[in-house]
Amino acid sequence: MVPQVSSVDRPTWVSAMSLPRGLDASLRLFDRYYIFCMVPVSLLVLVLNYHAQGMQGVVPNYEDFKRIILAGFDPKAGIYGTPTFPMWGYGWLLLLTESKTALLLLQHALALGAAWTVIRLLEKQACVPARAVTLLKGLLVGSLPWYAFHSLRWPYSVAISLFLVSCVLLVEAMSAEGGRPARVATSGLLFGLALNFRSDYLWMPILFGAIVAAWGGWRVRVLKHVALWLAAAYILLVPWALYAKRATGHYLLASTNAGHVLFIGLGNLPGNKWGIVPEDGDPVMTALIQERFGARRSSLLYDTDRFLRGEFLRRVLEDPREYLRKVMYAFESMVGGGVYGGEFFERPECRPVCFIKYLRMRERLLSDPTAFFAANGLAGVRVALQSFSSFMGRWVVFFAFVLLPAVAALGWKQRNLLLLLVSGGIAYQAALSSLAFNMASYSANMYFFYLISLSVGAAWL
Repeated sequence: MVPQVSSVDRPTWVSAMSLPRGLDASLRLFDRYYIFCMVPVSLLVLVLNYHAQGMQGVVPNYEDFKRIILAGFDPKAGIYGTPTFPMWGYGWLLLLTESKTALLLLQHALALGAAWTVIRLLEKQACVPARAVTLLKGLLVGSLPWYAFHSLRWPYSVAISLFLVSCVLLVEAMSAEGGRPARVATSGLLFGLALNFRSDYLWMPILFGAIVAAWGGWRVRVLKHVALWLAAAYILLVPWALYAKRATGHYLLASTNAGHVLFIGLGNLPGNKWGIVPEDGDPVMTALIQERFGARRSSLLYDTDRFLRGEFLRRVLEDPREYLRKVMYAFESMVGGGVYGGEFFERPECRPVCFIKYLRMRERLLSDPTAFFAANGLAGVRVALQSFSSFMGRWVVFFAFVLLPAVAALGWKQRNLLLLLVSGGIAYQAALSSLAFNMASYSANMYFFYLISLSVGAAWL
């Protein structure tokens, strides 16, 4: 059992600092009502990022899945010809509404609920120092990258909200006396639902299962709960597997883009010997597919996916040293590159040069802030917030990784399951980014875990 403490006892560290009465009261109020501070920031970033273009080229594929589902799961009902890319989770969501505003509001509501659920666990079980929880709340309120992450129509937002709640339920269930099978199963089902939105976390349940088993001393009761959790998570992929069988003739648990991602991921290393660039239209990949299949074909089909996997593996085995250079470069880029910080500069009237215009305005902001704001008004505020978001995302990731070894060691020493899952989740995403493909948008998936690592590590220091 994890010791319980009342939330009213949490801010005692504030009093110990002998702060002025007004500041002490303000911190106590913030500690209790932080969620109400998050709401306006959430809405502000939603508005600022409303016209963002990141990853929006895949939205038609989600609309394709809506057509396929409404047609009785007929793969031919799609008009883009990639019936098993991406995962179909967001297509189901589009059955509810295709309103961009409604979808973004839903994503933000789920994100706020997930954040509250995690912090509630931290307060209820006192599994991290109280000052770390208060720091986490403060960082979260000001984390523009967190809100920007949920301000795009993409499956990552919904998937991570489900993922966070799943982790909370798993920790609560395993920490309870005798375990709670119903809660374990619910946690697994939520994780399985998240896998229907994004398949790159397909093997994370295995890692988490091993972490829970080791945390529990490999006892039979713990192993039974792990087996139940894994079964619940993967059973929700059965409908997708059946659909994939109909679409490709093969049972699949993931989408058919792994080969594409692995191959262009070799291009993360600048000047690599293969001449590959980290872009969807990489000419080397395009030429290989045309040579192998005799015509231009999508790289996201079952046969091209398998072919590209083989081409990736062949290159790695032919020159493992070059691949190791790629892995090291991608890891360094991930640690120092930050996360998706939003696109507050995107406006319909400035396309296609919005980003260039932003960079020029940012230079003026840094050279003379007073004159800059006086001359640019609201546009200047957008530039300042964008710059702050990029800055914060970069340093949160960097310091989270610097402190991660201490956080992981602390989790193991104290048998703190949540900290072990946080460490495992960050390590899993780091492995994906390094071994496969590195992109700031992918790193952003673990942003909440980065904040926990940073907060706990800072409190430990």
